[in-house]
Amino acid sequence: MFAHTTSIFHVRGVARGREAASLSIEEAEGDSASNSLIVSLFEVPFSEEAAAALLEREHEFRFVSVKPLCRAGIVEEPHRAVACASWNDGEYRALRIRDEEDWRGRYSGVSALGEEFSISRVWEKDGRGSGDKTDESEMILPCRAYLRHVVLAARSLGEDAERCVLDNTFLADRRTTVREHLERDPSVMLELPPPGLESRYGG
Repeated sequence: MFAHTTSIFHVRGVARGREAASLSIEEAEGDSASNSLIVSLFEVPFSEEAAAALLEREHEFRFVSVKPLCRAGIVEEPHRAVACASWNDGEYRALRIRDEEDWRGRYSGVSALGEEFSISRVWEKDGRGSGDKTDESEMILPCRAYLRHVVLAARSLGEDAERCVLDNTFLADRRTTVREHLERDPSVMLELPPPGLESRYGG
């Protein structure tokens, strides 16, 4: 779900107007293979320092515990994993933001392009499967450089992973798939990352 903006896209100068959304997961109704996601797992050291670093890096997300399965869907991984899930600004501000100064410090500044930015809202609508009929003319859209990176990274894992991103990942309206978005604007996949960010957003 591309349902929230994050300041790092503005800081790095890759946000472009409404094209500033990052990716999170969101619980789907039902329990079927069509709702499953293909993901990569990363090991994080088990220490207070590592936990604090993870919290700071993924500050705007709601953390949920998930049980990964192998791609065959039979053998479970030995440990549960932490996933970065969608949230809403009310709970996020209440649980993670100290005060307005903390908010301004995180969500305003000057980008790598020398442009000032100020984010007043992180999560689009309530960020928890509201089904709100978001006005497409106002809806936040995926950050172009990041979306291209996500699609290329999934493609490198095979057809199933790429299909998962294209067809099981949605824009903030929770209706438009990534595939549909790219069909409307194929230029996203032709746009190269800015100089200096080739490895970070190169897929």
